[in-house]
Amino acid sequence: MSTWYNRIFLLVILFSSSFLVRSETTTSPANQLGVSESSTDQQKITEPPPNQTPVITHTVVVRADLQQPIPISVEISNSMGEIKNAKVFYRPLGNSIFQTVDLSRQSGDLFTAEIPAQDEKVIRIAYYISVTDAQGEGITHGSRNDPNQILANRKPVIVHTEITRVRLDSPVSVLAEITDSTERVVSAEVFHRTTGDSLFNRLELIFQSGKIFEVEIPAPAVQAAGLEYYISATDNHGLVSTHGSAEEPHQVRVRVPPPFVSFSQLLRQTHDSMVNQLNSQEPNYTLGLSQLTAISKSSLLPSDLISSCQRWISVCQRELARKPVAPPSRPSVEVETVSEPSQTPAQLDEGVESEPSPEPEEEAAPPTETYTIEQLVGIYTDAVKNYAMKGQSEEAINRLKLIVELQINHRYLMGNSYFWLGVCHRRLGMYDKAIQYFNGVTNENSFKFKEAQVQLGLIPR
Repeated sequence: MSTWYNRIFLLVILFSSSFLVRSETTTSPANQLGVSESSTDQQKITEPPPNQTPVITHTVVVRADLQQPIPISVEISNSMGEIKNAKVFYRPLGNSIFQTVDLSRQSGDLFTAEIPAQDEKVIRIAYYISVTDAQGEGITHGSRNDPNQILANRKPVIVHTEITRVRLDSPVSVLAEITDSTERVVSAEVFHRTTGDSLFNRLELIFQSGKIFEVEIPAPAVQAAGLEYYISATDNHGLVSTHGSAEEPHQVRVRVPPPFVSFSQLLRQTHDSMVNQLNSQEPNYTLGLSQLTAISKSSLLPSDLISSCQRWISVCQRELARKPVAPPSRPSVEVETVSEPSQTPAQLDEGVESEPSPEPEEEAAPPTETYTIEQLVGIYTDAVKNYAMKGQSEEAINRLKLIVELQINHRYLMGNSYFWLGVCHRRLGMYDKAIQYFNGVTNENSFKFKEAQVQLGLIPR
């Protein structure tokens, strides 16, 4: 019995071995074709890989001036085929529908587009980028449900009072209030140049306090040709605003003062002018006595003129004693008799010696033959404020002479008019007449009398 079991066991073993050998020789197709395993592996490596999805590289725009076109830059790479479609989808806050602009290839992988400028009421724009290649593979940067957000960035606001007039060789202070409602101001500058120059000079505006920035244009930059300037402010996102511009800068007139004439020079010129007049065929001894007496009292009179003045004063007195001189005739102009108003000399000039008012649009009406005191005060104010204060001396003289020729009973108005006539004649170089009018300011008008004495050199300033 055991013999049969042994035989059966051996047969099973032999049958199993034969099956295993046959399986090893038939289950390898590579062996049947005569191809090595290594060759089969190499063939699998050289098969083309599947298509790759495009890759988008983009720096999100966080803030921008929404009232200007917004540039969008994108790098699109790693696509095995051509880019078929590249767009920017954008939607202003409040709109439900996305609009699109095409991204255009600039060079290499760089694509650009511009989101159009929006109305000033728009405060935010949502956007995302979508790219599809020729094989239909697509990708987005941001999405319809989770777009990128651009917040409105407002330009800095510059509040500045334009400078219109300055004095030659004097520094000019430029003051501005600069604010930025969305971010912060990182730089503020003044650009200035002499009128006629092509290049601007740059000065940094220095923060003072609150919202105030200030800088001083140095005196050497203020030339007679004139001054041009504008202000620029930049926020931390590079948004720039200006007050004035390089193309249309603010224009500043530079006032060139007349050459300074010392009181000693003025007195000498007046002396020489008066002596020439007294040596003429029609000497005016009354005027000579008045002017020479006035300048002889000056503490600044050069010593060589003292004896000359005394000699000519004696001549004038002698000639006037020989023949009485009729008083000068006065114009027969009727002046309404009214009580003297209560204005003091300071009140007459109130507002006059401050900033001048704009140029009068029309010439003053021709004077009539009858004036009230109030009308004459108006003529005086017009002459000083609109003409004398603006350097238009001849026009001021024409109006002021009307007042002094009337010899009205108003010591303040008369004294102020004499004073400004002296100022205007001095500006014109008519020093003899300037002294004559300064002498017309009596000590009853203490407000102008002291300044007139300073002008005459009788007292120091």
